[in-house]
Amino acid sequence: NFLIAMQNLVEKNKKSIFPVTIFKIKEGINYKITYSASANYTSQLSYASTNLKKSDDFSIEIKKIPFNTELLYKGHNVIITGSGEIVNNQEFKILAKYAKKWKYALNYVFNQKFELDNLKNMSVLELDNQLNEIINYIIEKQDFYPLYKHKLLKIKEIGKIYELDIPEKLENIKKIFIMLSANKTNVNLKEIGLSEREGRLNYSNIDAGILTFKSITGIKERKYEF
Repeated sequence: NFLIAMQNLVEKNKKSIFPVTIFKIKEGINYKITYSASANYTSQLSYASTNLKKSDDFSIEIKKIPFNTELLYKGHNVIITGSGEIVNNQEFKILAKYAKKWKYALNYVFNQKFELDNLKNMSVLELDNQLNEIINYIIEKQDFYPLYKHKLLKIKEIGKIYELDIPEKLENIKKIFIMLSANKTNVNLKEIGLSEREGRLNYSNIDAGILTFKSITGIKERKYEF
């Protein structure tokens, strides 16, 4: 078994650009490492042996993994961005036929300011219905975002977003798209039942996945499964 211990490794009082260590744990032993005070291999080994209690039960498999390394975790493509933090690396896409159908509604979500007295191309009821369709479409994509699935299902279960006035509904739909986009931005979705900080994901320990290491040019890559 393997375990990624998400951590900042400090060396000479400077934050290292290598935040993660993989500890190789013998099968059947389920210990967790959550902190290491030094990027030095010997110090890590000493710390791990102290906290694991059995120094023969582990070895450090990969000592350093750079920030922004790609990781496939629970079927979700993410990037390691910091100590205990990963971010989504899958851009949300709308099929062309739906993008065409919801063209004006999506324009209000992303671009055009909503003004009740200056609504064009559709009625208020039509706009509201299409916004609800967009919400349902997003939630139906839950299996493409395993790490966000419970959040999308919670939005649907609470149902608050469907009851909002159009300006607030537009704002929250846009925030959900931001949450599901490939970036490091957090959004406040407290109004629809989630938290004030949605987007980046916090995980102290990751026990299985596939790391992808890419060359500077991006031409070559190698994968490491643990």
